[in-house]
Amino acid sequence: MAAGPAPLQAGEFSGRAEFQQALRLAVAQACAQDSVELGAFDPDFSLWPWSEAGLLDELSRWARPLPSARCLRLLAPQFDGMRRAHPRFVAWRGRYGHCVQARAFEPEAMAAVGPGGPVALFWARSESACVTVRLLSTRNWRGSVSFDAAELVRWKEWFDAIAQHSYESFAATTLGL
Repeated sequence: MAAGPAPLQAGEFSGRAEFQQALRLAVAQACAQDSVELGAFDPDFSLWPWSEAGLLDELSRWARPLPSARCLRLLAPQFDGMRRAHPRFVAWRGRYGHCVQARAFEPEAMAAVGPGGPVALFWARSESACVTVRLLSTRNWRGSVSFDAAELVRWKEWFDAIAQHSYESFAATTLGL
């Protein structure tokens, strides 16, 4: 019997592969725990594992119950990198647009939260659990994973402060002539 991936552990990580694995495991855990809200922040999301079949399967199972109050909130200055790097996620977004909110913000919005925020952030909350994955540096891909509720509140408030200065972007469908 083949062993599955190691469970997500709280603590620090270093390296791009470890960051991506932390994201995979955090999304899988959040979906399995029926998290109502998932949030993701990144300059362009191009290095996230959004188009991987396993991650999209997890998100599809999470998004299916209708009617659903579930929401995947994406926040970035722009989504061009995601569109180029993740065509499978773009197609998934078209099918599950009812539970995805994608918002873009101008660089000035970062001034609202001040310095010291993460380079990238994923968070999720369910009735019984929460998870936060923060990337602090892309130079050495250093970051951390936390299951602490206070940590989730801190970074969700940071995320929401930027989102207050954002606008709808990355439509689920595109209209053409």
